Amino acid sequence: MIKKVTIYTFLMFSLFRFGFAQGDLVTLQMALDSAVSSNPLSERPELLAQKLNLQKKRLSKHNLPDVNWITQATIQSENISLDIPIPSIEPID
Repeated sequence: MIKKVTIYTFLMFSLFRFGFAQGDLVTLQMALDSAVSSNPLSERPELLAQKLNLQKKRLSKHNLPDVNWITQATIQSENISLDIPIPSIEPID
């Protein structure tokens, strides 16, 4: 639907741009051929296929579950000392 609207809009502007509306006889087929040949995607159909594949991937990822991890970390920067003797550890001065 959008492609048809784009082609018809381009067709309308190309009629005035190329002077078809100034008395030249143009058939519908000639106008459609001109619109399709002027479309940049008609020369590179691989771009259209790539766009379609990207849209399919985006839609398939949209249906997957989403996990957001919210984490928090803290660091302790002060040294503490214990006055309690620990039998198996020698104190560090």
